[in-house]
Amino acid sequence: MTGGARFTPVVCFCSLLVWATPAIGKELAKENGRQVVASANATVYVKPDGALLTFAISTNEVTGKSVREANEKQVKKVKDALSAVHLNKVDVKTRVALTSINTLLSAQPNGAGARAIEGKRLRNIFYVTIREKNMDKLREAVCKLAEAATDNGAKPVYEEDDTEQMLRMARGRFGGGGPNGPTPGSGPAIEWLAGDTAAARRDAIRRAVRDALADAQAAVGDAKLNVVQIEVSAANEERRYVGPRGLREPIDDGRIPVRVHVQVTCSY
Repeated sequence: MTGGARFTPVVCFCSLLVWATPAIGKELAKENGRQVVASANATVYVKPDGALLTFAISTNEVTGKSVREANEKQVKKVKDALSAVHLNKVDVKTRVALTSINTLLSAQPNGAGARAIEGKRLRNIFYVTIREKNMDKLREAVCKLAEAATDNGAKPVYEEDDTEQMLRMARGRFGGGGPNGPTPGSGPAIEWLAGDTAAARRDAIRRAVRDALADAQAAVGDAKLNVVQIEVSAANEERRYVGPRGLREPIDDGRIPVRVHVQVTCSY
């Protein structure tokens, strides 16, 4: 194959099942004879051509009106900071969704057992999509935009009110950075994207079918195989996620795995 994405296949697993069909009915036995079922997995890696930054912005104020005004200013501030980043014609799209409006209550109840209302909170989630085929330019754009977001109050989407305090306590208790040491408490999550994985998926299917048929042939010896059915699982592109603690699993030179599973049924 020339041009386009570079593929690196890895076949991970094969399995076999052989039976004689008379057990499932005489008519089917006459039609198909004995059958062998083989399955295989294949993985093809593609280079990413995009990334998604996801982060939250929260605004706390005393009254509902003031929190709306403050939130609009904060959202505009973050948008302006992202727009001001020089990216050398990299395609960037930003979408903001208001996700929650909460009432803030006092930590301790009063004499009557009720907690006083102390303010309001609005929370937004930013989705910043970057598209660039040049990997070096893509990485540079992701770093610059992530820095701009972090410098302007970006928080992890999953972070709750007491997450940072709990992290500091745990680090101090178990010998980490300690309550006074540096701790990662803010910043967007990064997901690496591949926009077109169709060719890679078809390549993985061909390789998985080839290996499954080879195993089926090995199981029946010199008998001639007739393909009865091929099933391909729905295993499309996988996005590569980078959180505060790094990747969920190792990444191979920045490439994204496209995995398929096939099951081939043959008569012989």
